[in-house]
Amino acid sequence: MTFKRKNEAAIISGSSLLRSILLSGGLLICAIIALTLWTLREDWHGAVRQTEEMAVNLSLSQSRQAEDTVLQTELALREVQRDLQAQPLEKLNAANLSQIMRDLQSRLPQLQRLFYYDEQGRWIATSTRNVPVGTNNSDREYFRYHRNSSRDSLHIGPVIRSRSTGDLVIPVSLRVSDAARDFKGILLATIKVDYFRRFYSYYELGLRDVLVLMLADSTVLYARPMPDSYIGKSLSASHLFPQMLVKADRGSGEWNAALDGQVRIFGFASSERYPLVVAAGYDKRNLYLRWVKGRLQDISLNVALLVAIILLTVCYSSGSA
Repeated sequence: MTFKRKNEAAIISGSSLLRSILLSGGLLICAIIALTLWTLREDWHGAVRQTEEMAVNLSLSQSRQAEDTVLQTELALREVQRDLQAQPLEKLNAANLSQIMRDLQSRLPQLQRLFYYDEQGRWIATSTRNVPVGTNNSDREYFRYHRNSSRDSLHIGPVIRSRSTGDLVIPVSLRVSDAARDFKGILLATIKVDYFRRFYSYYELGLRDVLVLMLADSTVLYARPMPDSYIGKSLSASHLFPQMLVKADRGSGEWNAALDGQVRIFGFASSERYPLVVAAGYDKRNLYLRWVKGRLQDISLNVALLVAIILLTVCYSSGSA
């Protein structure tokens, strides 16, 4: 009878020890899994925040670069505008004005051409050597804008194809008025799209990352690495314009790009001086794959630790049994 009681006590004690081992092992495994998942989650969020900061910094730098490019162009146009409006336009020496334009163009690598069109849209002076006969630009968007507006502010239009060279250019223009503020034509400078294409190519971006220069109305001026068919496309449906830019002139976020529908982590910045916006977007899928690749060693170590704990728990459980 005494032996039977001792045997029952040993069985009860062994059963309690087994439950304790299994419970402790299970709690330890759950704790390690929870800690690993929390650490990975925080690390991923940190990678996203870092990418957002990179995108904002890139868009800010390119916004300032675009602003400086246009500012230099505006100063050149203002110089010509002052000369024009300081003299009777009917006594204008077109040859001298063309030479001034050539001198200005030679100083600014972003410029393709400089022009002066009269109130009828006829070519009066240009930085090109030869003025085409019979060419008229009164049908251009920038000409209609200045003809219908008495404002003296600089106008940046959507990308057009130059009639003189066939190149894609960004038109930047000023109104020319007489003393009575009547319309007397426009001054036009054309900025080469290839200037931004070459400048943006200096930055290291992934195959699915984007860097986009736009007008404030969402019209694309240039988008790397998209083909030229994307130039002139409206991105008004993008999350950027109806949601983000109405709240701040710079920031970051994650949304489907209106360019191609891909999910990217974006940073954006708008120019303080001109109606220009730059957005830089990093492909989220590519970021995730690079992040996983960089964390494989940590994940492998945690998995190995879990396997070791499970094996130890099983061994102790078998011994206790």
